Formats: sequence, C-alpha cells, structure tokens
Amino acid sequence: MANVLILEDNPTFSARLETFLLQWELVTGVTIVEDLKQFFELPRYDVFDFFLADLRLPDGNALGAIEHFQKKSGGGLTIVVSSIVDSVSILSAIKAGAVGYLQKSDEKFQIISALQEAIKGGSPITPGIANTIFRSLHQLPLPYQISTPDAELLTPKEKEVLTLIGKGLSYNEVADILMMSKNTVPVHIRNIYKKMQATNRSEAVYEARVRGIIV
Repeated sequence: MANVLILEDNPTFSARLETFLLQWELVTGVTIVEDLKQFFELPRYDVFDFFLADLRLPDGNALGAIEHFQKKSGGGLTIVVSSIVDSVSILSAIKAGAVGYLQKSDEKFQIISALQEAIKGGSPITPGIANTIFRSLHQLPLPYQISTPDAELLTPKEKEVLTLIGKGLSYNEVADILMMSKNTVPVHIRNIYKKMQATNRSEAVYEARVRGIIV
C-alpha cells in the first residue's frame, strides 16, 4: 500500500490527481501541498512512498524540494508531473533525484502506469519528454560523449547491469537475465551509483550514456 504526496498549486489539477489515485487499490492516502512553504513545513517525509511534483510553484522552483524529499523519505520515488518540457528542466529534475518525468496532459492510465513502472524499478518518461532528452544529448560535443578514461570506469558486469536497468528492467529481471543472485544486483547498483556520482537509476544511465560508457 502506498501514500502519495502531491506538490501542485493548481487545485483543479491536484484534485483530479487525488481522485483517480484514490481509485487505485494500491493507494491508501493522498496529501496535497500547494507551495514550497507548505512542503518544507511537513513534519515527516518518510511516510510517503511517492512524491508527484510540479516544477514551477508560486514561491519558486521545486528542484530543491525534490532533493530534500529524496534525502528525507528513505527511498520514496519522485515523479515530476509538469507542463514544463525544456531539456534543462527535465535533466535538472533527474539530477535532483526524480525517477520519472510526465506531462500534465498525460491521461489517467499513463500516470498510474508510471507509478507501477517506478515501483518495479523503472524510469517512466513520457515519449515527448524522452525525445527532448535525446535531442539534448545529440547536441553535446563529441569529446564529452566519448571519453577513454570513462570507458573503463565500470566493470563489464556493471555495464551489463546498467544497460539492463536503463531499458526499464526490474532488479529481479536483471538477476534472471545475468544469472546472478537477486541480492547481488543491488550491490552492483550501489557501486554504479558511487562511481557515476548518481543518486538514482535515471541519473546513472544518463551519465553513462553521455560519457560513452553504455549505448
């Protein structure tokens, strides 16, 4: 069962989110905060399993809130739900700790599917958002994309693990494919995060791709 925290200043949209989230059998409670002040006044964050955050709030940008939630929630999953779709905002949100990025125009089933994918260890991203990210990557200068020292940063096994989670596979699926213990996958993931200086799978995959470590 899951508790969801929503950071959204549009009461109509947040009410819509709350209504269909509570219709999902997995969700037991929804808490809505309308601005950053209310967010940072919350007594606890570890009671929430999901954090659905808009980026543009009346009192500032929500990137700091995303970072704060990731530090204080003890494993909660952040998904941005926003009308902001520029590459800088998207990549900044991923860097801050978001595991997914959706648009407010997405349908109800797309948002529920995103939460289900995140639970399984995936990184749900709206197709239009993914296109924006790849266009941004293509604009990076070639020397930054291909770096000889970076190519040796991860072990062959770590590259295999990262490639598979980059395709959205769960830890259990990765263990089955690579024929390793299910307890070994999280160990590889922690080592990958440390080497890539990443806080989540989306960030690790992004960094590895732009450095030419994985394709």
